Amino acid sequence: MIDKVIVYSLIVRVKKGGHNLLQKSCIIKFDSGLCTLLIKKGEKSMYTSTNRYHMSRWSARAIYILVILALLTALLPLEIIAAPLSKDKCEQTYQVKRGDTLKKIGDKFGFAPNQIIYFNSLPPPYTIYVGQNICIPDKNESSAPKVDSKYVNTTAAYFTAGRSGADILVYTYNYPRTSVLVKARDANQTAKNFYTLGSINVAQSGNGRTFRFKMPAQLQRAKQLQICLKDLTTNHLQCVYPRSGS
Repeated sequence: MIDKVIVYSLIVRVKKGGHNLLQKSCIIKFDSGLCTLLIKKGEKSMYTSTNRYHMSRWSARAIYILVILALLTALLPLEIIAAPLSKDKCEQTYQVKRGDTLKKIGDKFGFAPNQIIYFNSLPPPYTIYVGQNICIPDKNESSAPKVDSKYVNTTAAYFTAGRSGADILVYTYNYPRTSVLVKARDANQTAKNFYTLGSINVAQSGNGRTFRFKMPAQLQRAKQLQICLKDLTTNHLQCVYPRSGS
């Protein structure tokens, strides 16, 4: 338990007959409710040693609370205070389709690709995904940074999934050099309890091949599954309903 705190901002004045005899910072001891003034010998004062002035316990506690609140306020990160306003809703949205690129979307609505990236706060490598809802800017922002053309001409990523017996088959298209988690759930259940089936290192294996995963026992009787890939670079979650196979 804290029994002492040095209050640098607290000035204690000792007066007699309207004159200041002493003006010092003090140490408050909460166990005794005393304010201890530290006075060096030889100071111009009527005191030559450490003196103690009584302060009520409630006054000491009130000062303690004010000091703690002031310290907590000072410790607040500047980013929270100066955070920009978030775009809670879009005036206009567009759902990404197969074959889309950032440039195609920008051209469709009259904006440069870097404006789309800036407005949506897309992280590098600025991947867009089929089915993703993109916010369309309402105006051009001069602070939007330039973006290399290799990113704005990259085709939207997507995947297909199939169900074959107790296996789930996943086939990726246009995914960037990243790793993804493969997740599945019973689409007919209200609770979205996902099971992680495994992962795909697209950076190592590339696109254009089939990945096979064992279905957990909890999902083998599900009539309808939902399969999702979570991009570990952008944290985007893309989901599809798999086709049933033999």
